[in-house]
Amino acid sequence: MLWAALGAVATFGTISVFELSGEESMAAVLFGMYSLALAGGARIAGRVMDRLGRRPGLAGGYVLIGLGAAGAAVSVKSGSTPALLASAVIIGAGAGAALLGRAAVADMYPPERRGTAVGRLLVAGTIGAVGGPPLAGAIHSLASRAGVENPLVAPWLAVPVLAGVALALVLSMRPDPRDLAVGEGTPVRGRRPIEILRLPPALVAVASIVVVQVVMVTFMSVVPVVLHSHGSSELTVSLVVSLHLAGMFAFSSLVGAALDRWGRRLGLLAGIALVGTGVLLTLADGSTVLSALGLLVIGAGWSFSYIGSTAAVSDLSAATERAGAIGLMDLVAAVAAAIGVLSGAALLRATALPVVALAALALLAIPVALLVVRAPTVAAGRPG
Repeated sequence: MLWAALGAVATFGTISVFELSGEESMAAVLFGMYSLALAGGARIAGRVMDRLGRRPGLAGGYVLIGLGAAGAAVSVKSGSTPALLASAVIIGAGAGAALLGRAAVADMYPPERRGTAVGRLLVAGTIGAVGGPPLAGAIHSLASRAGVENPLVAPWLAVPVLAGVALALVLSMRPDPRDLAVGEGTPVRGRRPIEILRLPPALVAVASIVVVQVVMVTFMSVVPVVLHSHGSSELTVSLVVSLHLAGMFAFSSLVGAALDRWGRRLGLLAGIALVGTGVLLTLADGSTVLSALGLLVIGAGWSFSYIGSTAAVSDLSAATERAGAIGLMDLVAAVAAAIGVLSGAALLRATALPVVALAALALLAIPVALLVVRAPTVAAGRPG
């Protein structure tokens, strides 16, 4: 439900803001504001979930997603770009909380199976992530054929329904996943999240996901709107986004198993290499197929980085610290992504997509250097 909702937002957020503003770079602005809100939502929800349990934080996240999407529908209908950006902030805050569901999964598995478990969570999201954009595109097409005055409003109305189903599922969870934490003892004095992230293995993992998140969000926001501005239909753009989301999730079970078997460091390096390859593929001028393939590969690279960093930080934290530590990591990654995507928008406006790609490749070199120099990244019983 979560990723079906966010897939629809990713597709029609970019299209809607472009149609309202007439500027390609506004898609990056929308995702930048969304990312900043996600950062705050993850940080606040992480603290709440460590103190009160996983259920309250996740439930609050889905409420915000539903309210934000309803606001987006009203914004598109009224033609207000500022109101649409404000709605993206509300959705982002809710997404920041809802994405901490992976902390709940990490609670219930010992370290040597944690990567696989988080990977399975993302695989479960593949149905929604791959189906969400085409579903939203189909709703848009039906509304257009039915003669609806503004068919861009219709896809937004599906998001509160998806969020409502997710909310019902969260409220039905018994017992709270935090109460099922296994494979560790509760520390006498819980560490602050910043103390966990200062440990060398966590620092390297955070640096990896920060840079990969910046590159992934930038290209996820820019490439679809570039395709749309070059004449690709809404349905085509939806399918391209769907392929990107498939790359993010479809291989996650295999990714998680590889991380458990070969260690976090090799997995993070593989993720960066895939993202760099995907960036190069998106540079094929005018090729929808290669742009779609590039986003697919970027998504697969993100999967390695996302699961690897989550597993590395989870390995270092106990149940009473985990959501807060992962939430702080999400905050850092989301703020960096917001800054990066806004910078990418300015760079795209001033230059062209190849220059943005070169800047992305230069950024990816930073975590590669850290992973090579600072080898001991946490792995479930396996160094490196």
